[in-house]
Amino acid sequence: MVGRTQLLQIGRFRLENLSQNALATMRNFFFMVLVLGVFMIFILITATYQPHDPLYRPSTKNTALVPSTFESDVHEDVMIAILKHVCEVDKSFDCTKISKKEDVHPLSVPIIRETVNDSLPVIHPKKEDIGSVSLPTVGETVNDSLPVDEFEASFIRGRYLVYNGGGDRCKSMDHYLWSFMSALGEAQYLNRTLVMDTSICLSSIYTSSHKDEEGKNFRFYFDYEHLKESAYLLDSRQFAFDWTRWHRKNGLKLKVIEDFRVSPMMLSVIEDTSIMRKFGSTEPDNYWSRVCEGEAKSVVRRPWHLVGKSKRLMDIVSAIASRLNWDFDSVRVERGEKAKNKEVWPNLDADTSPKALLAKLTGKIEDGRNLYVATNEPNASFFDPLKERYSTHFLDEYKDLWDEKSEWYAEITKLNNGVPVEFDGYMKFLVDTEVFWRGTKRIETFNDLSKDCKDGINTCTSSAI
Repeated sequence: MVGRTQLLQIGRFRLENLSQNALATMRNFFFMVLVLGVFMIFILITATYQPHDPLYRPSTKNTALVPSTFESDVHEDVMIAILKHVCEVDKSFDCTKISKKEDVHPLSVPIIRETVNDSLPVIHPKKEDIGSVSLPTVGETVNDSLPVDEFEASFIRGRYLVYNGGGDRCKSMDHYLWSFMSALGEAQYLNRTLVMDTSICLSSIYTSSHKDEEGKNFRFYFDYEHLKESAYLLDSRQFAFDWTRWHRKNGLKLKVIEDFRVSPMMLSVIEDTSIMRKFGSTEPDNYWSRVCEGEAKSVVRRPWHLVGKSKRLMDIVSAIASRLNWDFDSVRVERGEKAKNKEVWPNLDADTSPKALLAKLTGKIEDGRNLYVATNEPNASFFDPLKERYSTHFLDEYKDLWDEKSEWYAEITKLNNGVPVEFDGYMKFLVDTEVFWRGTKRIETFNDLSKDCKDGINTCTSSAI
């Protein structure tokens, strides 16, 4: 009896344990189902939720601040418009066949495959450091051919930023550079390739015709070779051609932004292949530089260190300095319109007169020295009194360095597809300024010669020159 009772007790114990284990297993199972269910609901909400801010909606549904992604036919219309604009300003290309979408064909779209203050902000050496200035290599081969992306696979992997339209054209080069550097800075911030139109409209203030002139090129004035090696660039004509070939086939999307108030930070979330900023016709809101104002000013940096002066122009600078045996002093005499405007610069005209110049240079420049005079005064004979003490030199003495028989003329004509290029006022300004900076002793107009402020009355600072 005792043994039977013990067996019954053991059996009941095992049955009770079995029931408890089963209940625990079922509880764990239902808990896991509950957790998985909540997780799946969260994923579903995340995938389908569209926030109220139109900028963060998918491009196919974005209808507010950031316009919807363009359909294929609009893609082509936009790119054809870009090509037509380039053809209008660059007469060296035959674009007569580009009139509708059917005309956009590899054989009809021009592609470049050559080989080869209005001052540009640069860091100049201090006077005490002039002896350590590194001199440019003279006669170095220039390779400023435009970047070409001929492979579909690499093109569709890229991300691009396009600036279209705006009111920056035909303004001073100072204005142009400020706006261009804004575009380049935004492209670098977004980690995108800047689609660059290298054509330039030169303001009338630099032309012999005294009219704005289209058909100039960025590479005439600046070191494009260094720029393309240091930043991601693609020529606008090449981009438009590649886009019309490959965007439809690969489903590439273009986001168009028509409000400069859409900041670079807001654009950083857009994943479309291309972002195009379209600028309207109302100044100054259509200036490219507006993009880098406000809070963007502290985020987007203009990469001034990437833009230097053309190596071809710098060869002329070196040639002039060499003819002066790299041993000369220099004075910059700014006159022109500023000297005529007595309300803003009341003393400039008198402070830069020949008599005043002689008085100011005495004791600063030794008698008999070679003196290079960098000036915007068109009449060189104005400075004849300086010849009493110095051997004066002016930029126009070296015209043979850019005339029709010069190496510069041959190279720049080749770069311009056989079309001759005038050595215009801005080129002269760049060369004149660079020769001035190579003087052993350098005398500036403002701070050294004149009591006036560089930018007019009441604009002087402790560091102003």
